[in-house]
Amino acid sequence: MKYIIGFFILFSPFFSSAQVKNSLWVEYYPDINLNGGKWKLSPEVSYRSDDFSGAHTVYFRPQATYKINNTFSVTGALAYFVSWDDFAVNEREFSAYQAVTAKSPSLGRFSMALRARFEQMFVKAEPETSYNFGFRMRFMPSVTYLLPVMEEKGLALTAFMETFTFPSASHRDYYDNGVSFGGKFSFSPVEKLKIELEYHRYIAHKEIGDVNSNRFRIMIRHSIL
Repeated sequence: MKYIIGFFILFSPFFSSAQVKNSLWVEYYPDINLNGGKWKLSPEVSYRSDDFSGAHTVYFRPQATYKINNTFSVTGALAYFVSWDDFAVNEREFSAYQAVTAKSPSLGRFSMALRARFEQMFVKAEPETSYNFGFRMRFMPSVTYLLPVMEEKGLALTAFMETFTFPSASHRDYYDNGVSFGGKFSFSPVEKLKIELEYHRYIAHKEIGDVNSNRFRIMIRHSIL
């Protein structure tokens, strides 16, 4: 609990700004490892809240990851989003994505990674409208530092930046290019359980003007098998 409180206090000045939207994301990943760790299944269940108030989204996203070797892995996923309480930006959404991740060997306590992700999104903004389509590409380089304290808990800090680009979209008012940057603190309080606390600032570029948001994520990974 003290790690969660400390991480939130660290970034509290960003959340206090009245010029941006604040969001809380809570994600649970029950990981199922198969074939000696070559395959990992993660039927993710998550909740999102915009401005910590009346805009809510829940989604279910089963994922499958195949570890090619110690450097490369590939992931595929399907997702279904449901939003309510006057949150009409994506009242219903189906999406699929494919990702390739490359990880470097450890350089002392440092390691680096690069993820390329390709998404196909089908969004219904309002009940009476048809689904819009967007194809999004995401690229995220990151650097992780393993802290030299409480090594049995796997304490680590990660810095990252991610770009979001829509080469094709049927509704430009909803699908927007953007960039995010931030940091993550991760640790394992007990065996087979990993908690990741992440903050990132998201900047979206729209024709009607840029939109900024602070996003705070709590990710819980539970290794079932």
